[in-house]
Amino acid sequence: MLPALFMEARVFLAVFLLSTLQFSTPVHGVQSSEQQPTMQSSFEIDYSCPELQNESCSVHPTLHLIEYFSADWCIPCADVDEILSEIESPNTKIILHQASNFDEDYTSASFGHFEGEYRLLYFPSVVYNGMYLFTGSRQALDIEAQLNSTSLPPFSFADIFDGRQLVFNGSDNEYWEIWYTEPMIKNRSDVEFNVVQSVAYLNEEEPRLNISEVFALDEQGSIQVNVWTYGQRGKFLAGSNATLSGFDFLDESFEPDQQSSHQGDQNLPLYVGGILFLLLYPALVSHYRMMRKSTPKGRDEEQ
Repeated sequence: MLPALFMEARVFLAVFLLSTLQFSTPVHGVQSSEQQPTMQSSFEIDYSCPELQNESCSVHPTLHLIEYFSADWCIPCADVDEILSEIESPNTKIILHQASNFDEDYTSASFGHFEGEYRLLYFPSVVYNGMYLFTGSRQALDIEAQLNSTSLPPFSFADIFDGRQLVFNGSDNEYWEIWYTEPMIKNRSDVEFNVVQSVAYLNEEEPRLNISEVFALDEQGSIQVNVWTYGQRGKFLAGSNATLSGFDFLDESFEPDQQSSHQGDQNLPLYVGGILFLLLYPALVSHYRMMRKSTPKGRDEEQ
């Protein structure tokens, strides 16, 4: 009897431990941290600048960075294309991530950013300055209001680019995310975007990057560098108060007020624990019944 009870106790203990596990996605190169990663600043490099030693010519600050995640089959994306094309805010850069592997211009770098580091769920999604999330065409209408109220701080450009090599000058708590993009017109809307082709990283351990060796550079291409602090990705701030009523992703409907920033992750351990318990429940019931049948027999044999 005692071994059976001990077995049941171990099963329930395993279920309990699994249900208390925390599920989260680490930011590039980080295993765990309680601090939320933040985009410190952003800048664009003009590697085709005729006066490469002139820093005012080769490096340009980006105060408003818009990362647009779309898909060619996404119907609302055509509306968001038009909304973003009308933004005329100075020092603003829009880069387009083709994160759907159904698209011809799909890149694994964009997919990794969409699902891994940002942990997004829906197309179209727009992330502003690495902090604010807009999902769907209705929320995208509110992007310009956010541009007028917040911006990234300026960045020190001293001795970071010599025309060939990009040199990291951040702290040990920072890393640089370098996106190479090329201009492309999207057929769904005839709007031109800087579409991501590939990505590279710099930090204190790998402080130098020869851009011509890492990227297949084109004359029309551009390089966007985002300065991040290390940390554990939590939740985005809502960029808009608009709901997502009627919005579909991959032909799967969802409730009107559902957000796309993985707010359900905090309940994931409970779901896992519940599923495990349901899977183990039939075995526990069967074991309990067997123990009840075997107990009277054991007493008769003792008599």
